[in-house]
Amino acid sequence: MVKEKTEKRIKIIQKSLLRKQKQSKNYERTRQKLAKLYEKISNQRKDFLHKLSSKIIHENQVIVLEDLQVKNMQQNHKLAKAITEVSWAEFRRMLEYKARWYGREIIIAPQNYASSQTCSECG
Repeated sequence: MVKEKTEKRIKIIQKSLLRKQKQSKNYERTRQKLAKLYEKISNQRKDFLHKLSSKIIHENQVIVLEDLQVKNMQQNHKLAKAITEVSWAEFRRMLEYKARWYGREIIIAPQNYASSQTCSECG
């Protein structure tokens, strides 16, 4: 979703920022470059989520989402980064307001609902 190229650029500029003397002009310039890159990533993420949520809303009448507990997943750093990157909460919020807007139905399945363990024939 977020361009790897932008993330690599952020790493380089962050490293460069650490080497600059605070309150110097070069420090300020580099800090502003970094801020622009973070804004770019934020805009890329929002754009992707808007496009995906609109597509899902237009293609379906009923959407079922599972309510997940993200707090327990924060122990694993890579998983936490992935959750942040895909912005699940923001995506759900977008789906909910677009569903109301277009008259679609959203069903939130509880966290403890055994969806993968129920038989498709007998229930």
